[in-house]
Amino acid sequence: MDLIPVDFEKELSVNLNEIEEEYSKMPDTSSKDGMDIFKARRSTIRKARTGVEAIRLKANAKAQKFIKGNNNSAKLITEKIVAIEKPYADEEKRMKDEAARVKKEKEEAEQKRKEAIVFKINEIKYHGQGCNLRELDDLEKSIAYLDRIDTSIGYDEFTETAKATLETSIIAVKEGIILATNRIEEERKRKEEQAKLDAERKAFEKEKAKAEAEKKKEADRLEAERKLEADRKAKIEEEARKKQEAEDHRLAKIKAEVEAEAKKLEDLRREKAELVAEEERKVAKAKKDEEDRILAEKELEEIAKRKEAEELQRKKDEEESKNVKPYGFSVEVIEYYRGEVPASSSREARDLIEKLMETDDRDIILNDSTMKITLL
Repeated sequence: MDLIPVDFEKELSVNLNEIEEEYSKMPDTSSKDGMDIFKARRSTIRKARTGVEAIRLKANAKAQKFIKGNNNSAKLITEKIVAIEKPYADEEKRMKDEAARVKKEKEEAEQKRKEAIVFKINEIKYHGQGCNLRELDDLEKSIAYLDRIDTSIGYDEFTETAKATLETSIIAVKEGIILATNRIEEERKRKEEQAKLDAERKAFEKEKAKAEAEKKKEADRLEAERKLEADRKAKIEEEARKKQEAEDHRLAKIKAEVEAEAKKLEDLRREKAELVAEEERKVAKAKKDEEDRILAEKELEEIAKRKEAEELQRKKDEEESKNVKPYGFSVEVIEYYRGEVPASSSREARDLIEKLMETDDRDIILNDSTMKITLL
């Protein structure tokens, strides 16, 4: 099969050279005629572009070998068509964008219109809120504002809602006016009652003050009388006290004189007794001194005799011990041996004497004058 490259321009249903020159100037889309021309040209160009693709596919179906060449030719011709189409595509986009902008502005305007109406309805609703707690003058301003509103104008599709809201708010405000009026009347009555009570309280306090003043006056009079009576009693008691003190002083003086006389007599008796006792002590002392003197003389005689005997014994012992070697011990040892010191008073002395007695069978001689022990 012979493969012949496709001549796309010939195959197309339109003359590209003609439309390229004819379509180079954009029609006026703001007019109806211009818009009709625009739409017709847009359709023609779209058909030409899609027609190229259809021819390419048809040609490729006959000969895949020429596909690449056909594709390149199609690409070139498509680019040429797209260049012609682009101003129309841009204009079409601009018109769509403009239509979207106009639509958005309309929607925003509609939203603002609805919000404005809702705001007015909310304003009506606001005047009907909290009416049971508001003041009368504020409620009167609200009812005057609500009475001026005409819901048949400017509320459009919200007319029924505005009408119902207005009726509800007017009822609420009127009820609030009734409540506020009642509160004012109650407050007026309360103030009148309070004024009456205040007047009664002041009258009562006045009477109470008067009674208390009279009571104080009477109390002051009684206090003055009590003070006079107390002063009189105090004066009488003071005079009685002074008389009693004078009498007590006189009796005390007499008592002191009697006690002084009695003391003087007692001192005389005591001095006499002391003199007698002193004389008796002197006689007894003289007797005892004589007895002591006699006893002392006897003791002196005995001491002299004992010393004389001791001296004789000492001389005898010296003579006997000249040829014997003595062992000297402490006085404590000698006293222990003689039985003059308890055994527990000197461990050393006891041990020494006991050792001598156990190991030495010689006789033990004690020289009292030299205070030495001799072992024979």
